[in-house]
Amino acid sequence: MSSPKDITTAKRRRGVPRGSLTRLSNKLKELEAGRAGDLANTLVATRQLLKKLESVDSEFKRLHLALIDLLNTDEDLEKEQKVLDEHDEIVDELVT
Repeated sequence: MSSPKDITTAKRRRGVPRGSLTRLSNKLKELEAGRAGDLANTLVATRQLLKKLESVDSEFKRLHLALIDLLNTDEDLEKEQKVLDEHDEIVDELVT
């Protein structure tokens, strides 16, 4: 059985990629606003952001699955499924 401290630590670790996702979202908004400069620079920056997004998404999901392994109740699993669904929606919005 997992301790509450283990679960809290796992949630904290999972929060790191969520913060990175927020920063990537802000950078994407800057690109959309045209503050990146010329088209070539914008394309390079966009590719870099997409690579980072893929990395952050993978890291979030890895940490999320580690957290799921610590949970014991269906109620907790349902809550965490909602967190994953929200994460997926944010990522989908960024890539479309």
